[in-house]
Amino acid sequence: MAELGEELRSRTPSRKFNSSLDDCAFVSPGKDEQQLLAVPFCGSIRDGMRPGKRITIMGIVDQEPDSFDISLTCGCGDVALELTARFEDRQFLRNAHVSGSWGEEESAIAFFPFIPDQPFRV
Repeated sequence: MAELGEELRSRTPSRKFNSSLDDCAFVSPGKDEQQLLAVPFCGSIRDGMRPGKRITIMGIVDQEPDSFDISLTCGCGDVALELTARFEDRQFLRNAHVSGSWGEEESAIAFFPFIPDQPFRV
């Protein structure tokens, strides 16, 4: 994981992507390709989701974080998966918003995997 942190810190973004939900970039790296993307990032998944397809999100936690969110959206207003890491109470929350309503939030985890100023992979 240390190598991942050094690689993420040393790379500079070659492309910036719009974070507006109305003007998303249509970008998805190939299977073994990695890209350094601007945060927040909005894009699409090449060929959409299907059984067996994997999404890997890597990043570095801020030095003094409050929280961060990862949202995988589908269609107008639907959130297939929202992940929220909250540092004050060491919670990693999972939820979905489908057809206008949020599901039951899941919060149980064995340990909180995120450390300030350290790389993570989800």
